[in-house]
Amino acid sequence: QDAGGIELGKVTAVHNHGAGDLLEITGPGFKNPALLPFTMENVPTVDLTAGRVVIDPPEGALPE
Repeated sequence: QDAGGIELGKVTAVHNHGAGDLLEITGPGFKNPALLPFTMENVPTVDLTAGRVVIDPPEGALPE
């Protein structure tokens, strides 16, 4: 979900190609999965107990 509490999709994979982790996110309206760098700036909250990740993606990182 985003910082406003709106569900955007699901994390379907975590990739690491040597330069840091990338979250693969799929959601309604996504033609292809989005890749978001797994950084504190982009992913300020990870709540494993609740199964929830809060993201604050940069503009244009996710489909409209």
